Amino acid sequence: MSGGGPRGLLELACRMGIAPSYVDLRGITHQASPPTLQAVIAAMGLAADDEQAVADSIRAHDQGRWSALVEPTTVCWVGDGPSVVLRRPLAVATGVVEIVLELEQGGTERHVVPEEGFVELERSTVEGVDHVAQRVRLDRALPIGAHRVHAFDGTRTGTGLLLVAPRRAPSPGRGWGVFAPLYGLRRSGSDRPADLGDLGALADWVADLGGGLVATLPLLATFDGEVSPYLPVSRLAWNERLLHLTDLPEWVSDAPPGTTEGDLIDPQADACRSRAALRAAAAALSPARRAELDRFIEARPHLDELARWRAAVDATGPVPVGRPLPAVDPAHVLAHRYGQWAMETQMGALHDRLDRRGVALNLDLPLGVHGQGFDVWHAPSLFTPGASVGAPPDDFFTGGQDWGFPPLLPTASRASGHEYLRSALAHQFRHAGVVRVDHVMGLHRLWWVPSGAAATEGAYVHYPAEELAALVTLEAARAGTAVVGENLGTVPPEVGDLLREHNLIGMYATQFELLDAPHARPPTPDTFAVVNTHDMAPFAAFWEEADPGLRARIFDQLGRDGQGASGEDPLEVLEALLGWLGQSEAIAVVVTLEDLWGEQRPQNRPGTGPEEPNWRRRMTRTLEEIRADGDLAARLGRLRAARSEVRP
Repeated sequence: MSGGGPRGLLELACRMGIAPSYVDLRGITHQASPPTLQAVIAAMGLAADDEQAVADSIRAHDQGRWSALVEPTTVCWVGDGPSVVLRRPLAVATGVVEIVLELEQGGTERHVVPEEGFVELERSTVEGVDHVAQRVRLDRALPIGAHRVHAFDGTRTGTGLLLVAPRRAPSPGRGWGVFAPLYGLRRSGSDRPADLGDLGALADWVADLGGGLVATLPLLATFDGEVSPYLPVSRLAWNERLLHLTDLPEWVSDAPPGTTEGDLIDPQADACRSRAALRAAAAALSPARRAELDRFIEARPHLDELARWRAAVDATGPVPVGRPLPAVDPAHVLAHRYGQWAMETQMGALHDRLDRRGVALNLDLPLGVHGQGFDVWHAPSLFTPGASVGAPPDDFFTGGQDWGFPPLLPTASRASGHEYLRSALAHQFRHAGVVRVDHVMGLHRLWWVPSGAAATEGAYVHYPAEELAALVTLEAARAGTAVVGENLGTVPPEVGDLLREHNLIGMYATQFELLDAPHARPPTPDTFAVVNTHDMAPFAAFWEEADPGLRARIFDQLGRDGQGASGEDPLEVLEALLGWLGQSEAIAVVVTLEDLWGEQRPQNRPGTGPEEPNWRRRMTRTLEEIRADGDLAARLGRLRAARSEVRP
């Protein structure tokens, strides 16, 4: 390849789904260096140190791809007719094939496919032997689901997974709502961090005002003391610290209170409080309730292992990947089992309560998991320790970004039938009316930063987009959940095509768009409009930092539809902006709760560390004060009125 590197390196990278270049938002093409390609290849489990290693790796990759009879994962969209993809030596790729399906819903089906039922897809020569990939069409429709495939062609047997999925995810209802980080909510006189009861109280207020959506940050399990909700230890478990403790049947009234440092949450003190409360509650279980808990855990063995892992972490710290769990205190294990059972119960009750009030709970699915967390320890073969996920340089982060968590290995995920991702999606969708998929570009590609390298020295790795989209639409359809894809930043055109094809709703970040005022494009019918995101400045701070020229252009933008503000008070401008957004064709309009009273401090400053109180700040207003403030209701009334003028 040009620019150095052993011969065949570029070919190997392309075969492994590693992009040798990418185009940024300005249309500039950036080439990955040979050392970067070599490091990413190594992170994926093959070597590319020299010409011989490259040749050996190409051979190993091709053998791995063509040696299995059944494609590890095949997608069939509802209405297209089911089929399975087989890979065989050309010389024996004839004759009847027998397919036995183990249906996810139970039972089996046998299909005998004659030779005329084969459709050739591609050919390749591996070790001097010609191979062919064939689509084998089955003779009858299948229910949606993840079905296990067993194939026999007279000489070999093979297994794989058949995903039968609807092509489009459910459509969300049109409306408006409020976003608030759950940890930031607080009640008058309370010294504890917020919990699910507070989220329900916020939803009641929104419902009373005619809103239909409450959005929040991820609610998944994290390490004790970890403040970022985007570094969960598992995407298969809830954060036990969010339990509304006084609703527990086993609540012990003398459990320790929570503590805060002024208006900041003390995450370690909160974790200690939660552990003590759960141990006390679990110890108070009646025999009947204990039996119910045991049945719950028996049906979810991963939560039993998670409880034992958490108890080990409580005692000794993170368990290294590959190490068995040490002996742990059974009482601590029981407490964590109890915590997950209680969280699942309360999440289900919250979902039902909001549904009765016509409010959708909008949850957030993080892109990855902590490198020392449970998911990586539990399934280390799915993740690589040789790289982390990030983003290439852009106008906001000229040095690129390294988010510090390990990427999922595409080949390993496919080989498992994407079982982990399916479970993570199902867990998130089960109790949500809307789910925001963080960095939805990850369905297509992720920026891998090799260990020890700068974030600028990364490369994009491609993922099986059709298969991952099928996971999303399948689990969304089962739960009746609408899906929002966070598509902000360096987004290739194919991501937009995928979102439209599968009814995944893109995002409209208003503060970004207003930088182009008075020619900012309004939200379109396939977008989910937010005033800002958790990584952006609050609206009052955005307005204060805007120069007079930009303010004038924004006034012009809002005024074109009779929605102009009468002054430069950021709250007046926000109200006008909500009217403008409300009259747009956006599927939903969401405003950050703190923007309604002009908060200028962000919840998170990207690119900063412990010197900033990221993800810890409690709101200046309590839920009681929010409900009593007629000005807040009036601002949302402007949005409600504007939304009512939009035809469904």
